[in-house]
Amino acid sequence: MPKEKVSSPFTVAATAIFTSFVCIATIIFSMYVPSTEGFFNIGESMVFLSALLFG
Repeated sequence: MPKEKVSSPFTVAATAIFTSFVCIATIIFSMYVPSTEGFFNIGESMVFLSALLFG
């Protein structure tokens, strides 16, 4: 049975911080788009930003 990889404290902290950034950006910065009858929020861009920074 292979050993499980243990996450470093930095990885756990960075994951928690970026998860809260995505949550805040999704809740606070959402706009209604009348032409598509949907919503646009900045949460998706925060997901892409965290992926670019930490791979």
